[in-house]
Amino acid sequence: MSKNLTSKTVSGIQWSTASTITTSLMQIIYTAIMARLLDPAAFGLVALSGVVLRFASYFAQMGMSQALIQKEQLSKEDIRSAFTSSLFLGIIFFAIMWLIAPLSIYIFKNEEVIPVIRVMALSFVISGLSSTSVSLLRREMRFKNMAVVEISAYVIGYIGIGITSAYMGMGVWSLVYASLSSAFIVAILSYATVRHNIAFLFSWVHYKPLLAFGGRVSFISFLEFLGGNLDTILIGRLMGASALGLYNRAYMLVNLPIHSITVSISRVLFPAFSRLQSETARLRKAYVTVISLAAYFIIPACVGAAVASEQIVLVVLGDKWTAAIPLLQILALAIPLLLLNHFAGIICEATNTLNIKAVLQIGSVTAMVILLYLLKGFGVTGFATAFLLSVFFRTIAYAFVTRKVLGLRLKAVLKAYAPATGTAIITGGAIYLAAYGLKNLNMPQLVILIAEAVVGFLMLVLLLFMSPNKHIKSEIYYRITNTFNINETSFKGKILLRVSSLLAMK
Repeated sequence: MSKNLTSKTVSGIQWSTASTITTSLMQIIYTAIMARLLDPAAFGLVALSGVVLRFASYFAQMGMSQALIQKEQLSKEDIRSAFTSSLFLGIIFFAIMWLIAPLSIYIFKNEEVIPVIRVMALSFVISGLSSTSVSLLRREMRFKNMAVVEISAYVIGYIGIGITSAYMGMGVWSLVYASLSSAFIVAILSYATVRHNIAFLFSWVHYKPLLAFGGRVSFISFLEFLGGNLDTILIGRLMGASALGLYNRAYMLVNLPIHSITVSISRVLFPAFSRLQSETARLRKAYVTVISLAAYFIIPACVGAAVASEQIVLVVLGDKWTAAIPLLQILALAIPLLLLNHFAGIICEATNTLNIKAVLQIGSVTAMVILLYLLKGFGVTGFATAFLLSVFFRTIAYAFVTRKVLGLRLKAVLKAYAPATGTAIITGGAIYLAAYGLKNLNMPQLVILIAEAVVGFLMLVLLLFMSPNKHIKSEIYYRITNTFNINETSFKGKILLRVSSLLAMK
């Protein structure tokens, strides 16, 4: 990467991650409050409607956002074409969802989901208004501006409108209002930040190159949707909204914070990797660095969540959610693999090798169907296990894909994941021993959870110091010195430089 691109990428990751961490903390607070104000069935209804809406969302945008970011040369006509198609497709799919919402009863056997689907379908129109502005912000790597937009929207939409509505007794509609209001605020603030021409343009010459790439991205995203939501559809149909609510909350507890961070990094890497698509050696090196660093923190965090699942569920959700504990244990092991697959998927999109990715996703969906059928007799736990196994098989498949696209050997991938795996095993063991000791002392669940978090963090840092892996240490050294813009002559700079030097054993 050039110095300018590297600087933009590092700065983008910093702002995107800061925004994500802030939003994730607010999500935990929001979830904890809403779980006490609403019943599991309310979350189940929103989850069911979300499945239907996501089903249509991949066709409602036709990958225009990704096409705007990936295209090397972007004209004013391209921007007008993207805005026109996004808005009109949003309106069309809102109308379609309103009309066919009653058909969902044949899938979920629940009439209450119909009005929820109809109202939440407004998100298509709102997304049509905002997608072009958000895509331009990403293309220009203005992630500081995006951070302000996202945090402001979450505070007003979820914390303000959502919690207030739930407190006033609006039930499931408080979740709906929170989602729609947050999306609408994003639309307003993003356009205010990056103005673009909103005059409609109907010209196939300008639509064709965008749709050629975006259409394939949309199809692949739809396949990913099928693979990621078959469990939700079947649980909702076979076991009801309450069981789905338990599964959904268990999934969100471990997925939301880490997934949000991973996605925040991914949306920075996509425009950066796109600029390196013709430089295979540099792209390969950048990819290995990303997965090594991401895995080192994501895998131990998820294993720690699996070990501390009892305390997480009881403290965050409350006593009535105890059935979610075994689900959280299983899903916490699947999430790191699922999220690390995102980076391999970015490589496919950035290099425009979408046909390979499409074949992989078709195989992944097929495997998911087979596993769900084989394990359906084990109830919700069986569905969670099927999800874990399908993600594992997909990870192996992506290793072969990166070998073909980047010339990256399987041995190099395993080497990148090895430090994270070892650290996760040791950290998980330390957390278990700490929890076991505190339980015998009859300590409150909150105290045990705090102790587990502290022990996990300290073990992660200690193992990083003791690790013989110089590559990870040198990368972290580089990130620390660049993140804090260390001035070696200042007192603060000397302290930070000393810490980072010790960490990297410089």
